[in-house]
Amino acid sequence: MKEKELIDEYKTIVKELQDKEIIFRYEKNEHLKIEIQNEIEKLNKRKTELIDLLTSCEDKFVTRKKVETLRALLFRLREIALNENKFGYPLSRNQGLIINSYIYIKIAKDIADILNLENGFGISDYYLEKEGDFDNTLLHKAIDDFIQELNTKKINNYLELESVILKWTRCITSIDENCGKYF
Repeated sequence: MKEKELIDEYKTIVKELQDKEIIFRYEKNEHLKIEIQNEIEKLNKRKTELIDLLTSCEDKFVTRKKVETLRALLFRLREIALNENKFGYPLSRNQGLIINSYIYIKIAKDIADILNLENGFGISDYYLEKEGDFDNTLLHKAIDDFIQELNTKKINNYLELESVILKWTRCITSIDENCGKYF
């Protein structure tokens, strides 16, 4: 199997496992719970097989492409965080929403979306504030550190990429204690 097919099946299995585990948790009928538990075991077995296949897969084209795309996205986000826009205005902290510090959630989502996009990346529209006072020092540092890790660490497969992205999206949303509960 090619890497793309393995990744697609892996993502499907992970989603099915999440769904089955939620159903299992709330199922009252013991007979149905046993059936669901058996399905969960089968899915976990296949997930383990897919992890082994993804780790040993020689064709890493999709992973390499996603790493390149992630790097390009991070450089673009870095420009935005540094207020390098044609207006020179700082980012809006809440991005026009009631959720204070929504900027961190929005950036984390753009980064996490790399795992699901086929080609390129979609970058959100980021709101700027003419008279904003948003201190983006920690955001800028997190993006720089993420870029540094990508430049120094070789990501060998999709699972490693997924792990790195999860680590950094959590890092970015943890900059403000209110963000983690939304992402």
